[in-house]
Amino acid sequence: MELNQCSKQTYKNRLMAYYSETDKARELIGEYLHGKIVDIGAGGSPITKDAICVDGRDYGKVNIITDNLYSLYEYEQLRDADLLYSSHCLEHLSNDTSAITEWARLIKTGGHLILYLPDGNKYSNEGNIEHMRDYNYHNFMFYFNRVFCGLGKDFRGENIPATFELVHSQEDFRYNCYSFILIAKKL
Repeated sequence: MELNQCSKQTYKNRLMAYYSETDKARELIGEYLHGKIVDIGAGGSPITKDAICVDGRDYGKVNIITDNLYSLYEYEQLRDADLLYSSHCLEHLSNDTSAITEWARLIKTGGHLILYLPDGNKYSNEGNIEHMRDYNYHNFMFYFNRVFCGLGKDFRGENIPATFELVHSQEDFRYNCYSFILIAKKL
């Protein structure tokens, strides 16, 4: 669904059903919600009822409670995911490159990574002391394409190998939404 195709009033009406940021993302990514799904930072609102949920706190629906999102490969049940989804979690981590690199290890070839992140141009992260960084759509896409899609070079001037192919990304312009979405396919 293209975000800007629907009227503002339509989204005002839908807003009543939103419980979480994942509820906002769910209607954008329905075609990807099949197979083995890992939800990193699921909180109390997993992307699907069958998703394997990982979080640092026990919200009752979490399968794996851990304080280390940089070392998840040790959990065999997370490996070979068709989809790794994370909403409003990456900004809580001090090293996003290490986190995405680790999460990529959990996705099978041809599987997808979906990130739904708050856009600092629409939402101030300064008031949330759990947020380690302030993303914005254009800067994050520049970073992701260079580091994970093979468009960058390392400090020696050598190409960084691609881990993902970007499938889709866009800012979420719907009423009362302040995030952006990234969908990438693992190579």
